[in-house]
Amino acid sequence: MERETDTAPALAGLTGNDVALQAGNSVTANETYIRESAIKPDAKVVERRSNFMANWVFSGEHYININYRIRSWLLTFDQKRIVLLYLVSISLFFYLGGAFAVPIRLELLTPQDDLVEA
Repeated sequence: MERETDTAPALAGLTGNDVALQAGNSVTANETYIRESAIKPDAKVVERRSNFMANWVFSGEHYININYRIRSWLLTFDQKRIVLLYLVSISLFFYLGGAFAVPIRLELLTPQDDLVEA
């Protein structure tokens, strides 16, 4: 039994079946049809469904390449960008701290004031 919702029809068992369209014709629901429906939701609207996704347009842009200037990265509220910035800064400071620790450790191995002078 198909459960009617306001958002989308049930997709269980949809692949391979004929789907009635609002235009009066029908189409077989295969991978190509499903992909086209995701990219162009107003192209083939299923009968009994309003076109609730008509204003949504698929694009190849995502959170990394949508606006790639440095200012957009530093002033972002996007949690995925913030996590990436956090990981980059942690890695940077980890290696920077390691680079500063090497001369200190070398100084401790040698006589006083041999490598680093105060």
